[in-house]
Formats: sequence, structure tokens, C-alpha cells
Amino acid sequence: MSADRKSVKASSKQVIDCIMQVIRLLPESVEDLPEGMRTRRYWEKTLSCGDSGRRAMELLKELPAFTFMRPAKPSAKAWRKLLEKDIGISQFANFLRVSRDYAVKKPCKRKAILRWRDAFGINETRQRVRPEESDDYLPNPHRGTATFQRFQGDPVYPTLVSSDTHGPVRFPKQGRIKDNIAYIPRSTVAYCRWPWAWLEPEKGKYNWELVDNALAAARKAGQTAQLRFQPYTMTSSMPAARGKSLNSDEFVNMPPWYWQTGAASLKNSAGQPCRLLEPDHNDPLYARHFGDFVRAFADRYDGHPDLESIDVAYGGSCGEEGGNSSSETAAALA
Repeated sequence: MSADRKSVKASSKQVIDCIMQVIRLLPESVEDLPEGMRTRRYWEKTLSCGDSGRRAMELLKELPAFTFMRPAKPSAKAWRKLLEKDIGISQFANFLRVSRDYAVKKPCKRKAILRWRDAFGINETRQRVRPEESDDYLPNPHRGTATFQRFQGDPVYPTLVSSDTHGPVRFPKQGRIKDNIAYIPRSTVAYCRWPWAWLEPEKGKYNWELVDNALAAARKAGQTAQLRFQPYTMTSSMPAARGKSLNSDEFVNMPPWYWQTGAASLKNSAGQPCRLLEPDHNDPLYARHFGDFVRAFADRYDGHPDLESIDVAYGGSCGEEGGNSSSETAAALA
């Protein structure tokens, strides 16, 4: 793809055309959206009304799917090939929701500040400075850009939607360090995440190949790797995970073998299993089995020269917010 095409913005009409092409050619990708959001009139109005709508349109004009990744000859096959990598075509409906929310967002009205004290309460003794937003590139370690679920010079996601679940499973074989597309600066850090289920599909049998390949790919791309291991992420249907005593039709993607250990799941206020089967982080079996994985990782990779850092994720969806961990459990897990 030519460098010129990578730097040219789409027109407003081209943005709307692309949205409508996907809606028309891949109706299954947007079948759960309200009918009104599937019309040209809706998007023309939403992306032209007010400052937020116009800002959203300016963002979409540079979207990879609408510029240098845009199919030269639109067809269901071409759009499916573009969107199905990693996340799948289901990402498009979520992308439209994100774009809609951004376009209709109303700015927060704030009282005019004449003196610095006007922004703070009478009894506040600390001044809190809120820096102005800047578009300048900050090259400081961990304060600039990182490639997410990919490596320096790899193709980017086509839409605004990315995925916590889909850590890299295919790795580039680079002979030289490649540049990112025109408006993304080079990065020295590759940030990758995988669910625990991907890395320990069977108890004590680890899929270290993913981590080995990620560290090697980062090195070839002139990067080091920052890693996160997530106890679980998105909801999934996993019949194989169902234990005989569990009554739930929806599962998060914990390792299927974990539920066969007799580990406890979250209960509702009536003491019954919740509709969504999530682990009880205060169950000693959780600390034991997830801890075994963490210790096995440390034994293998502690001090690895291509390992930048570990993003500690001890509990909760995507490893965030700690799930239902008590203070004592959180301290022990961390």
C-alpha cells in the first residue's frame, strides 16, 4: 500500500459510504443494533450535529478501515476479510456504538475559574493541577505509545475496537524494524495480554510458546514486551466447563479444568449461583491454582532481557478491579 494512501483522509461521504456498505453487505454483523442505527440518514445526522459529532467524523476520516485498508472493490468477501481477523465481524456493531456514543456526548459545563482557589473546596489544603490536553508525542518510558496486542510495524486494527482477549498468536518474521502507518510514531514497548485459559489449557501444562514467540517478536521489532495475564475476560459459552453441581448457562473464559476442581463461583444475595459464572476469588482454590501459574511463569521468565514489565492482574474481568476479592485476598494475590 502506498505511503500516500496511508496519509490521506477519507471524505465525509466516503465515511458514510463505508458504514453503509458493511451494514448492507454484512447484515449479520449489525443484526443486534436498533433499526434506526442502520440507516444512512441516522449517520449523516449523528456525525454532523454539534461539536462532538463533527469531532467524531474527523476521527473516522482517518480510520484504517475507511482509508488505506478500505477494500478497493467493496464486497461482502472483502469487508469480511478485513474485519474478521482476531476479533471477527462482530466488532463492527460495537464500533458503531462507540462512534455513536462519542458523537452524541455532551460537554461537561464547568464554572468559569478566575483564581486557582475557585476550583477547590474551602477546606482543601492541596492544590490539584489538571494539565491541559496535548497532542505532542511523549517519548518517556511508559508515557508515550505502546503497540497493543501487536508489534512495531504490524497492521493496526481496522476500527476503533480492540480486544483484551485476543493476544497475538501469529508473529511477524521481520528482517528489519518497520515503521508504523503515517500517523503512529514508533514504539519501544509492545503490550500483550492473554487470558489464563490460553496459557494453561490443562492443569500444569503451559502454552509457553505464546510468550516465547511474543518476546522474540518484540526483540525483532526493536521493542521489549510488557505482559498481562488475565484470569478471565469476555463472556463465552463453555459447556465443557460445567461442573455437575453448577447451574449456569453463561461462562467467562476461565480454564475449563478450573471448575472441575470444585472451585466456588460467585453467589447472588439468595446464595444461589449467579447467571454469569465467575470465580469466587476468596476461595483458596483460586489463589492456589492461579498462584501456581504465576509461580511457573516466574520460574521460567524472571530476568528475561526482553521482558519489560508485568502488568499485575490478580482478579476480576480482564484482571481489573479485583473481582470480589477481600482486602486480605487482594494483598495475598498481589
